[in-house]
Amino acid sequence: MEQALLTRLESAVARLETLAASGSAPLVSSRDLPGASALDPAISAFEDLVADSLGRVSASAGKIGGQVLDATKILEEAFAALRELLVKAKRSQKPELAGLAEFLKPLNNVMVKANSLTEGKRSDYFNHLKTVADSLTALAWIGYSGKNCGMSMPIAHVEESWQMAEFYSNKILVEYRNKNPDHIEWVKALKELYVPGLRDYVKRFYPTGLAWGSVNSASLSSTSITKAPTASIPASPPPPKAPLCSTESVPSRPKEGMSAVFEEISSGKSVTSGLRKVTDDMKTKNRADRSGAVAATEKRGYTSSFSNNSKASPKFELQMGRKWSVENQIGNKNLIIDDCDSKQSVYIFGCKDSVLQVKGKVNNITLDKCTKVGIVFMDVVAACEIVNCNGVEVQCQVKSCSTMLISMSSQGSAPTVSIDNTSGCQLYLSNDSLGTSITTAKSSEINVLIPGAGPDSDWVEHSLPQQYLHNFKNATEEQKSILGPRIGHCSLPMAKRLIPSLNRILVEKIVPPSKTSAGILLPEKTTKLNSGKVVAVGPGLHCSNGNLIPICVKEGDTVLLPEYGGTEVKLGDKEYVKLLDKNLSRRLPDDAWPPPLVDRVLKLLWNDAPRALLFFRSLLLLPSFQPAASSFDHVVDLAARIHDHRSVRFFLCLRGRLALPPSPRTFAILFERHTSAGKPDRAVRAFLSMHHQGCPQDLHAFNTLLDTLCKSRRVQKAASLLKVFRDRFRPDAVTYNIIADGWCRIKCTSQALEVLREMVELGIEPTKNTYNILLKGFFRADQVKEAMQFFKQMKKRGRKDSPSDSECRPDVVSYTTMVHGLGLTGQLDNARKLFDEMVGEGCLPSVATYNALIQVICKKGCVKDAILLFDEMLRKGYTPNSITYNLVIRGLCHAGKMDEAMEFFNRMKLDGCEPNVQTYTILIRYWLEEGEFEKGLELFGRMGEQESCLPNLDTYNVIISAMFVRRRPEDMLVAGKMVMEMVERGHLPRKFMFNRILNGLLLTGNQEFAKELLRLQEKYRRLHREIRL
Repeated sequence: MEQALLTRLESAVARLETLAASGSAPLVSSRDLPGASALDPAISAFEDLVADSLGRVSASAGKIGGQVLDATKILEEAFAALRELLVKAKRSQKPELAGLAEFLKPLNNVMVKANSLTEGKRSDYFNHLKTVADSLTALAWIGYSGKNCGMSMPIAHVEESWQMAEFYSNKILVEYRNKNPDHIEWVKALKELYVPGLRDYVKRFYPTGLAWGSVNSASLSSTSITKAPTASIPASPPPPKAPLCSTESVPSRPKEGMSAVFEEISSGKSVTSGLRKVTDDMKTKNRADRSGAVAATEKRGYTSSFSNNSKASPKFELQMGRKWSVENQIGNKNLIIDDCDSKQSVYIFGCKDSVLQVKGKVNNITLDKCTKVGIVFMDVVAACEIVNCNGVEVQCQVKSCSTMLISMSSQGSAPTVSIDNTSGCQLYLSNDSLGTSITTAKSSEINVLIPGAGPDSDWVEHSLPQQYLHNFKNATEEQKSILGPRIGHCSLPMAKRLIPSLNRILVEKIVPPSKTSAGILLPEKTTKLNSGKVVAVGPGLHCSNGNLIPICVKEGDTVLLPEYGGTEVKLGDKEYVKLLDKNLSRRLPDDAWPPPLVDRVLKLLWNDAPRALLFFRSLLLLPSFQPAASSFDHVVDLAARIHDHRSVRFFLCLRGRLALPPSPRTFAILFERHTSAGKPDRAVRAFLSMHHQGCPQDLHAFNTLLDTLCKSRRVQKAASLLKVFRDRFRPDAVTYNIIADGWCRIKCTSQALEVLREMVELGIEPTKNTYNILLKGFFRADQVKEAMQFFKQMKKRGRKDSPSDSECRPDVVSYTTMVHGLGLTGQLDNARKLFDEMVGEGCLPSVATYNALIQVICKKGCVKDAILLFDEMLRKGYTPNSITYNLVIRGLCHAGKMDEAMEFFNRMKLDGCEPNVQTYTILIRYWLEEGEFEKGLELFGRMGEQESCLPNLDTYNVIISAMFVRRRPEDMLVAGKMVMEMVERGHLPRKFMFNRILNGLLLTGNQEFAKELLRLQEKYRRLHREIRL
């Protein structure tokens, strides 16, 4: 029987080998598997979405052709890549963060390819290309890995991504509304692909993120491939039947699980046959070395050497353009940093038996957990600190080492040397460093070597004491070192060790008090002040000709401290800063801050609200400073703009205690800020409480409230308030003009005309402002024909001699509105004709009229005509303002004439018109759109150099959006740094913008910087109300 069985097996194997050699067995693809897309509802639904919605997009693109068709093909590639990732995810385990970036790489490559189409010079289909490139961000929902990953939920991410792309798609709809319906069809099909197409798909199958497979599912999928039935392989013959009666025993099935374990234990001696026998001399009670006494072990000191982790990989790189990281270098004596600047820092960690040379000036140097490491540097701006190190040698090669907090061998000069948690340090001081103050903490075996008396003398060694003897006599402490005398100022008591030398200054920080000089309590959470009091100054610095340059401040002066730099020392409960006199911001005399100067500074710091509030809080601590009501209005407006409600309440309370009741201007600020924050009811409540605060509740305040509501498009609420308070406040023409303007803002001209009729019925004469508001409202509602008829009626009635009809006569505002409105609707010839008729009607054009005509000419693309009109304006004696220059610069930039725009920018400064933040934002935006990122960022740097023109929220948004064009890792870092800077200046980014930057950092492999952004969000608690990850 056994021979027959072997024969059957051999024949079956021979047939299988024959079929394998002929290649007749069909391969089974993943698409044909029962567990793949054919039966997976998620994959099937995705294929239906691509076939239906994406098919319509492709069909519309085929009609257009050109670059639109190319962009649509890239869109198809992206959806194909997404499908492959969905299939791959079901057969893979969820990877780590680094593995996730590698997993998403195919999709990221397609996105980069799409963004490359938008680079370079603008094409006629730039809006189409930008729409496709920005919409592909929606496919990144597949990278969502949890609520802490820095992304929105998949459904919200798809919607937010399309909102970004919809900005450019709306431009296409406006541009091709009456030209080519194929473009309109393409935009609508693309929108349906994402919303509701992709959004509903994600909501149905992946509402909480991608569904990953497991190891078992992966193995099952591979097993299903190998076990798939094939038609060409015949079934093997059945085995022969066993006889009913057999003398051979049938082997039983082996036991599994715990029963098998117990059976093996019960098998007896065979289990323990391989074990050694325990003899008597092996037993603990018979061992001579175990006497029972506890041996004394050496206590581990606090300065024990740190062992380097041999498994960690060495690192020598520049991170984020700011930080040189040197880590885990062992036995490397040739480490050199020769390309550095004063804004970079050097961080050395975990190195051993290595030498580092820093050839240049850096901001700071830090050595951490290093053993027998030498470092040679040229100059340090802030500090050079060494902690937790053993046997470290540090050498400074120049005399301009401004501030050092180090354990070092110095050939230059260092005002302060701090040795922290160090064992066995050799400190070499040159002749220029003998005045150095030495501070040690938790250190031992510290020796200081100074030069001998002669040039060829040996170094003289001094040991620094570790122990001190303290005696108290007559309530006075006497301190004496046990291990011998110290050097220079080291033997002096605490603060005497910090006597400054040369041009250095010792400043005591001003601790924020709990109340002001007037006895008003400050809030618990007060911003840290950056001011201090000078307690000691150096003799000064000698210049090259030997003359002494004295210090610009004296003891007792109050100064503003720089944000960075200086050596911070804490002695007891007081904090000191030792720094150069040139690093001081300015002196703060008590009587040098009149209210007009304070208001001017606050206006200059409008785009840096935290700094402005810090400046005002510093002034409150000066004994002789008397804040004015206008200053309080400025700081309340600044605090409310950045949603710092605690500071708003504090300043209002402080104002009341100083007998400065809120003014109507104060309440106007509160009305505006409450309404802009989406809380109009609070604005109404503030108005109702005016008389309780000692402020008159009159018609002027009521009109201010109505104007705030109407400008925020809450006209219905404003009209209801007018009906309620009509008997209490007698409305005038200003009141009805505000309501009419509100209806015109929301394009309800019929309601605005009803307001005009109501004015006439109540006997209130309409003013010229009333007619100008209605005229502008017609153009806002695209009612050009009605605007022309209304203007003709104004001219007709204005020719009459009655006083009431004279108010209808068009003035310069009316003509300016007509010129601007006709030009925006494409009737440039009629606008120019009306502009020429103004003088004949006895109405001279103003600068605003010229600005309106220049704007519409530039929009038409006739920049040369706009420049000619600008020159005509100068010949007639008009002085252009910043708006005029900005319009011409924008027109030149839009026409691609960037060099001419920069020439006009320089001409603007020569003509005495200072560029404002809008001027810089326009130039930065177009430089970035032209692909000249370096020029745009350089202009941004020039903008930050002058305090009178700080960047605003629009400037930051322009730069951040441009960084997503190329999607390079370094561009994502720039975008992240911009977010950090704008938050520090009080500008809160939108939720979508913040999440978009986090997504870009994660997709480009910048996980560490993404973590810094998350820590920034945690630092600024108030961001949680605006940004939710």
